[in-house]
Amino acid sequence: MQSTMLIASLVALSAFSAYAYPSVPLAVYPAPVPVLPAVKSQFHAQDELGQYTYGYTDGLSAKTETKTFDGVTRGGYSYLDSNGIVQNVNYVSDPANGFRVAASNLPLAPVPPPAALPVAPEPVKDTPEVIAAKEAHLAAAREAQSVASTDSPAEESETPETPETPEAPEAPVTPEAVPAAPEAPKSEEPIVAAPAPAAIIPAAAPAPIFATAPIIPAPAPAPVVYSAPVPAPVVYSAPVPIVAAPAPIVHAPAPIVHAPIVSQFHSQDELGQYSHGYAGGPSAKSEIKTFDGVTRGGYSYVDANGIVQSASYVSDPVNGFRVAATNIPQPAVPVAIPDSPEVAAAKAKHFQLSAEAAAAAAAAPANE
Repeated sequence: MQSTMLIASLVALSAFSAYAYPSVPLAVYPAPVPVLPAVKSQFHAQDELGQYTYGYTDGLSAKTETKTFDGVTRGGYSYLDSNGIVQNVNYVSDPANGFRVAASNLPLAPVPPPAALPVAPEPVKDTPEVIAAKEAHLAAAREAQSVASTDSPAEESETPETPETPEAPEAPVTPEAVPAAPEAPKSEEPIVAAPAPAAIIPAAAPAPIFATAPIIPAPAPAPVVYSAPVPAPVVYSAPVPIVAAPAPIVHAPAPIVHAPIVSQFHSQDELGQYSHGYAGGPSAKSEIKTFDGVTRGGYSYVDANGIVQSASYVSDPVNGFRVAATNIPQPAVPVAIPDSPEVAAAKAKHFQLSAEAAAAAAAAPANE
């Protein structure tokens, strides 16, 4: 009875709780997306000639720069500005042209407005009074020119007296010789006479040339004397000994020794990977470590005997460090020592006795 009442009360309590607290669906939130950090890396390499190259990259910026043997430096970089825009810059520098840059963040000069074309001034026009005055002036000038061409009185010109040339008698002038000029029309303008022709003056006769220098007779030629040539005296001397010229000394050119080119490089990132090394001179080395933790490398050098020794190695967390090289000492190979006659006889007797004892032991159970 009590168990029945207990079960009924539990059923009623569960129904009341279900009615008093209705079920609410649970909110489902998406799983957070993992944000992977930006991979950062950098590298650097150079040599003794002044050449180099280096650079880096990360999440917000990157840069590279290279300098070559001719002194020219080239590079560029990019970054994300405060407005979220990627800005790029490229530059070149050399001894001839200096530093030159091209970038997306350089300010631009304002564009000037187009200038208006200048308007030419209008030509000055004559007023009616000026036009009338010009016409009157031109008419008067034409009228004076016509009068001067039809009636130009000739003025007598006198020839100046010269002592060398006598004056010529003047010819009589008769009215019949000179025709009468027609009467010119009367005009208010004055008549201007033509200018008289210039007088012709004869040139003076050239003056005679007289020689004033004294005449010097030519010197008498020197007498020619003929004589027999004097023979040169013959001188006898001992013969000169012939000495052979010494052999030329030939100097061998000094050998040209070129200095070795030394270079090195290095690069790495934030994941622990790296690569570095160098080369030049009597030695060289390189080493690389990858993301899985394995390190590989090698080096070489010239030892005291002039022999190139090389070594290669690998290291990892599983097998440890392993190396293979040309300078690792090798274990000595054992040499077999031959037995002496006494030892050989003793060994033979020992083996014989051992064989007889084994045969006797094997035959003993059969005899029993």
